[in-house]
Amino acid sequence: MREMRRLGLEIRAGLHTGECEILGDKLSGIAVHTGARVASLAGAGEVLVSGTVKDLVAGSGIRSRIRIGL
Repeated sequence: MREMRRLGLEIRAGLHTGECEILGDKLSGIAVHTGARVASLAGAGEVLVSGTVKDLVAGSGIRSRIRIGL
């Protein structure tokens, strides 16, 4: 992320997991929409995850900070 900032790029991402529907070359379903919503809340340089992802990685050793108010 630091390198991206140095280049003037602002990267943001949102992660969610769930079932998706594949219709031709398109993905749809609640999980896709939830992932997009989580991504829309991320600020520059942030990777946000849904509560589902947070619960699934609990105990994995992945470090994170909790962002209140989402």
